[in-house]
Amino acid sequence: MEYISCFSGIGGLEGSLAPKAVCEIDEECRELLSLRFPEAKQFNDIRTMDGIEAEVIVGGWPCQDLSVAGKQAGLQGENSGLFYSFIDAANEIKAQTLIAENVTNLLRMDKGAVFFEVLIELKKRGFGYCSWRVINAREFGLPHHRNRVFLIASRDIQ
Repeated sequence: MEYISCFSGIGGLEGSLAPKAVCEIDEECRELLSLRFPEAKQFNDIRTMDGIEAEVIVGGWPCQDLSVAGKQAGLQGENSGLFYSFIDAANEIKAQTLIAENVTNLLRMDKGAVFFEVLIELKKRGFGYCSWRVINAREFGLPHHRNRVFLIASRDIQ
């Protein structure tokens, strides 16, 4: 399976299988990613990824406008609005599956309307099958509580 990691930071959603490409705006993070995944093609802006295809795209798009400690601008915010670019990239790389992660406040913003917009947008752009769960990092042996909402969206039900 080939996949592309977006909003990669220093890595986290990648697991043991190296991505075909990584996309990260922070230069220092890209340096670390190049050491971890020397064969992966590197991009610094999700809006300019081109010339690459993969079955799966993964990423935790920016949460600054979604977090309770953030700007509360929702998907209209400059950073969290990159969700739309994430779906655009998924379509451009011809991904069959999208795996995304974000803060749990996404579920509560505007009484659920922001999360509903995420689901509607995924469906409109071809990802008709979607499932989500809130997962706590503590369940994976980490020493602190860190709840995140994970979404898996697919074009096919397979």
